[in-house]
Amino acid sequence: MGDDNAALGLMTTNNVRSWMNMITIGSTLADEAWSTTDKANEDWNHAWGAAPGNLIPRFVLGLRPLAAGYGQVLIQPHLGTMLSFAQGTVPTIRGPVSILASNVPGQFQLLLNIPGNVAATVMLPATNTTAILDGAVVSGTTSTDGLSNSWLTITNIGAGQHSIWASSNGTPSTATLYNNWASSWFGTNASNSLIAGTNADADGDGVNNFNEFIAGTDPTSTQSYFKISQMVYTNSPSAASFVLAGISGRAYGLQRTSSLAPALWVDVSSNAVLSSDQAVILNDSQPPVNGAFYRVYVSRP
Repeated sequence: MGDDNAALGLMTTNNVRSWMNMITIGSTLADEAWSTTDKANEDWNHAWGAAPGNLIPRFVLGLRPLAAGYGQVLIQPHLGTMLSFAQGTVPTIRGPVSILASNVPGQFQLLLNIPGNVAATVMLPATNTTAILDGAVVSGTTSTDGLSNSWLTITNIGAGQHSIWASSNGTPSTATLYNNWASSWFGTNASNSLIAGTNADADGDGVNNFNEFIAGTDPTSTQSYFKISQMVYTNSPSAASFVLAGISGRAYGLQRTSSLAPALWVDVSSNAVLSSDQAVILNDSQPPVNGAFYRVYVSRP
């Protein structure tokens, strides 16, 4: 019913009428009643007594199917104010769903691993419409339940490992965005600076993690880094074109200089922030007749 603390209190109490009491009296399975005092002829192997085994994945971790076969799922952890951390893996017919929830005051954090062919709706305890997903700010919708708990809903989260944090404001710092991005790629190793630090190069491709964060490339793949994939030069008409693989949420530009000592870079072409991954072509329609040096840059507004 949404009363997290009351439910968690019932599940974790150690009095006579508790699941702990089943262990105390020597049972190794779920009893039919709290003890023989409540029912002298109780069954010591009773599925109805194993409610936490059902409630923990469905409501504490918060994984429930929204469609038959788990093609669509809801992930809505209920940690209340009692739990600061919860972690578990729930098997489904489409593969295991891993959930790690950290109840940081003012910034609820989730690390999820969603199997292929599954779309997730995530609900976070939050009072505003802003969240951080894999290093980018996203917007959702807010609602309140019957007990006036506030929830932020983010939809259409696909397969893979994702880091989702409730944000206290709509313009989180670059450091916060980076830390969230690092969590999405490095998971529980995100706090290890040798692996996930800004200057670390986890995949050994010669590009540090921070530059991969800016470029939107994969810091765990030696084949994924910011690079020009093709250059084309024509004499008639004179033109120079540069082709690269553009990443959603990034903007690109082309600069040139006639000398590197000193270099006086001039903007010759740029594009707006991409709404999807796509090929980017940057053109210089009037390259200098005596030649020039070029560079391409990427930015995340």
